[in-house]
Amino acid sequence: MDGRAARPAGGASGSRVTQPDREREGKQTVTSTNQDDIRARNVRTVRTFYRLQEAMDFERWLELWAEEAGQDIPYAPEGFPTTVRGKANLEGLYRPLFEGFAEIHIQDLRVDPLNDPNRVLVRWHTHGPLKNGGLYENDLVGVFEFGEDGRITHLTEYLNPQKVNIHP
Repeated sequence: MDGRAARPAGGASGSRVTQPDREREGKQTVTSTNQDDIRARNVRTVRTFYRLQEAMDFERWLELWAEEAGQDIPYAPEGFPTTVRGKANLEGLYRPLFEGFAEIHIQDLRVDPLNDPNRVLVRWHTHGPLKNGGLYENDLVGVFEFGEDGRITHLTEYLNPQKVNIHP
């Protein structure tokens, strides 16, 4: 040991905690709790997103998106946009996709909240018999971003474009 006494948080050894220290500590606790609440809300939204996909409840699924929401699909297959901006354009892309599925099954769903409470990393497998008799199977990764109101503001989705056999 170097002979120095350990100092308690908030002041010198033996000093008492002052009111500003208490207020600062209280704000940290509130901020942490608030971030935890936001993170938990966004994780619930992601789980609802996939539950509604499986239920094929397009209208309620679309309500999860903010009006100004966007999506990036960096490895979009031929016939798909790499960028979609605005809820109306998301509806235009996804409504025919939903309608092309006989069923949608989300498997191996892994939802990982990130340090930023408004971002959630998700990994999943989609298994979907198609109305045309085909079968869609793909492993995907997505990063969801959320606004203050808890709606999805952005989704970046990574998938294997060679496995996409359904088109808008």
